Amino acid sequence: MGTMTPAMKHSMIKSALRKMSMYWKPIQEAKKTAKVWRKEVIVGVMYHSPTKTMPYRELDTVMMNFYKCNHCKEEVPEKTFTLKPKTLSTISWPLITNELKLKNNLDVDHINPVVTIWKDINWHEVIEKLLDENPDNYQLLCKPCHKNITREENKLRK
Repeated sequence: MGTMTPAMKHSMIKSALRKMSMYWKPIQEAKKTAKVWRKEVIVGVMYHSPTKTMPYRELDTVMMNFYKCNHCKEEVPEKTFTLKPKTLSTISWPLITNELKLKNNLDVDHINPVVTIWKDINWHEVIEKLLDENPDNYQLLCKPCHKNITREENKLRK
C-alpha cells in the first residue's frame, strides 16, 4: 500500500528484534558475569504529611546491582535515578512526594557487530548474529562507553 518506507520497516524490525534479545539466556549470563555487587542505595528524601497509618519516612532506598563496564572498567550502577517533585491533589491535605524515575545505565553490546552495513540486510544472518549462543561474545558497557563505541563503528560502516 505504500504506507511505510523500507527504512521505517527496517527500524521497526530492528527494534522488535533488539527488545526480544534482552531475554536471550547468553545475554543474561554475560550480565551475571559482569555483576560486581548489590547494595542498598539512598535515592532521596520522601516528604509527606505524617498520619497514623503512614508515619514520616526520612529516606527512601532501593536495592541496586553494580556491574563492571568492560571498556572503562568502572563499577557502574544498573540504573540511574532522578527525583521529580510530585504533588498529589486528590487527597484533602497537600501531599508532596518525590517520584522516582529509574533509567537503564548499562547496555549489553555484541563484541562482533551484528550488522556491518544496513543497506543490504540479510535478516537470517542478522538474527543469527543477534542471538549468538556464546556469552563470551557479549560485553556489558556503561551508556557513555557504548555510545562512543557505536559512534566509531558507525563511522566505519559509512
